[in-house]
Amino acid sequence: MRRFLLLFLTLPLLTLPARAVTSSKYVALTFDDGPSKHTPKLLDFLKENEIKATFFVVAGRLNSYKGTVKRIVDEGHELGYHSYAHKIQTKLTTAQIIADYERSCDIARNLTGQSYTVWRAPGGGISDRVLKAMN
Repeated sequence: MRRFLLLFLTLPLLTLPARAVTSSKYVALTFDDGPSKHTPKLLDFLKENEIKATFFVVAGRLNSYKGTVKRIVDEGHELGYHSYAHKIQTKLTTAQIIADYERSCDIARNLTGQSYTVWRAPGGGISDRVLKAMN
């Protein structure tokens, strides 16, 4: 299990608003490119250890893993937008970026009743144009 976690785990620093900063240290656990057949095992581990994470999902996979997506949300994890088909957004037109996001949001809302709370661009594909399109 540890090897599995090392492959899919990123540990970016969690930036907290100034009023919420305490002397405690925080780590944000994030997982990209799912869900997959491995996600339920990961969710089992997180639940067993009382850990919450953010799952940056590829929306084109959500209908194939409906139960897993619902479980992510039901167990208190954050659902993040990571595109519909993992295309690098700097290579898309502004209209394509917006359409991808809206299509992805519709799928997430239909399955979970929630929209995405955060966004991570596939491949780090960020530019001023992409940021403006994502508003």
